[in-house]
Amino acid sequence: MAVHLRIVSLTVTTAEAEQTYRFDRPATVISGPIGTGKSSLLMLFKHALGGKAMLTPAVRDNVLCVQAEVVAGDERVVLRRTIEGGTADTVDLLDPHSLALERTLPLRATEEGGTTLSDYLLDALGFPREQVAAQREGAARPQNLTFNDLYAYIYLQAREIDRQVVGHLDSWFEPKRKELFRLMFALTDSALLELKRTANELTDRLKARTAEHDNVSQFLAASDPRSDDELRAELTQLRDTLERAQAALASLRRTRGTDRCRHRTSRRAADRHPGRPAGRGRSLSGR
Repeated sequence: MAVHLRIVSLTVTTAEAEQTYRFDRPATVISGPIGTGKSSLLMLFKHALGGKAMLTPAVRDNVLCVQAEVVAGDERVVLRRTIEGGTADTVDLLDPHSLALERTLPLRATEEGGTTLSDYLLDALGFPREQVAAQREGAARPQNLTFNDLYAYIYLQAREIDRQVVGHLDSWFEPKRKELFRLMFALTDSALLELKRTANELTDRLKARTAEHDNVSQFLAASDPRSDDELRAELTQLRDTLERAQAALASLRRTRGTDRCRHRTSRRAADRHPGRPAGRGRSLSGR
């Protein structure tokens, strides 16, 4: 897939004047001393395309709106966006010939739904609206690929070029970065991305089930580890021991009862013959 996006012109409107900068040559070099607005010009173009641009105080105080003309795919697109105020959250789509307002596109999806600026530009480029399988806070949460994600490969600030190459140090952007390149070079498609999202969700569910399994295993390990057969054998042994103990107890009770009877008989005999030693009978010579 070849993504074709070309800047044609940028019109900056202030309270005093309107200035148009054209970029219709094969290559354009913007040069000048520090502080003359080179970076601001590029930031205004990013702002016109719905991006979150770092606008200087001078731009915010003096510029009213910015208008960008681009060729996206085979379509000529003219966009206009204000700098401040409530309308800064939307972008006007103008007729490329008459510059009449065709419709207003929101920057972000609304509850009512509808096409956002990102949706419109991706469609114009012939770039698929896709979701990328990703993890957030340990859970599977697909992320939408947006035009601003693609724009990161079109415009780089100087400090970003010095620091890194297109966000390769930002781990949170890693899933999008890879899939964007794969889409741009036709190394993936919607079907494959759908399979990846499904695999990501299944992996998330597998992690949850594995955690449940580990919890149950830990609980069982903390309880009696013996098998059912071992427990049944021990129960049988305990019952045998109980039966023997009960038999011994019954025998002891019978023996104790016999001893009590003998003791009572001896006491009665002693009571009848006080002068005779207990347990001895009369002799024949005593008659």
